[in-house]
Amino acid sequence: MTSLGFAKDFVPSISYCEAKSFADQCEGLVPDSAECKTKIEIATKGCDEYLGSTTIIVWKKFNENIAEIVATLFLALSLLLASLNQFMRNQIARFKARLADPYIQRAPKYETFGLSAMVVGIGGCGKTSIVKALSASEHADPDVATAEALTYSLVNEVTVRKQNQTFRRLVRMYISDHVGQNFRSIFSTDFFKDSEIALLKKCVIVVVDLFPPVGHLDGVPRRKEFNLERIAENLEIYSDEMVQLITQNTKSGDSVVLFINKIDQLQEIDDTAIKRAKGHYRPLVNRLAGIKGLKLSVLVGSAGTGMGICGTEAGGSEGGLLGILVEASGPI
Repeated sequence: MTSLGFAKDFVPSISYCEAKSFADQCEGLVPDSAECKTKIEIATKGCDEYLGSTTIIVWKKFNENIAEIVATLFLALSLLLASLNQFMRNQIARFKARLADPYIQRAPKYETFGLSAMVVGIGGCGKTSIVKALSASEHADPDVATAEALTYSLVNEVTVRKQNQTFRRLVRMYISDHVGQNFRSIFSTDFFKDSEIALLKKCVIVVVDLFPPVGHLDGVPRRKEFNLERIAENLEIYSDEMVQLITQNTKSGDSVVLFINKIDQLQEIDDTAIKRAKGHYRPLVNRLAGIKGLKLSVLVGSAGTGMGICGTEAGGSEGGLLGILVEASGPI
């Protein structure tokens, strides 16, 4: 009866069974007695059944949880893949739309061009003023006579459209300002012998003027007519020898620019005045035009005011000197 009563009242716990504390069932009883052994057997059996049923329940719950976790992960992965797939579809559709849109701004391609330019002319005609207007260098001082040949580096970036494509062209120009008017010594300088510069496209900038130089403190005078004596002085030095030297030191595809300077000193500047200025230098234009393979440009402007240098030519015609130099450059 006691054993049955004990068995009925005995409810094992997980902590009790895991501790295997069956000896306390014999508390108050004779050790190794039949009653003690019976209690221990009942406790042992109860714990075995309890732990067995608990393990099964836990394992079942574990399996159920694992299945639920796997199902949840699979669903989440499916949703992620579906989202990524939709994102990629949207990106592809957007990319196709960009390609199809003719007005979309695309990243331009870059190309590098170079040019070596030499500025020549008689003293006081404005060579250094032109170099200063192009380069903005503080070393190019028009008020000080050039004592040695100096080379200035100028970098210009422009947008070029060709073959239905947009290019950003980086143009590096080396501009050399030379001393005096001895063309043979000018063309024999290291500037034309430099191995790197020699590979670039070349441009000879021939500077002539319409009036003699004036002192810096005298201000810029305004005249009604061009100074014919000064024009004759310019024309006198551009002989057949000069044309031959230009021909020998340039190649087909190079450029020559005749820049007629100091038009700003004329009182009235209009189209007629521009034509007259070019007419006075027609003999030199014809000489330069006779050099085969060279591209000739004639500009009328003012290095002092910037007219014809970085903007429009005097008289409103497009085509400043800087634009011509950029066009004259070639790929490096």
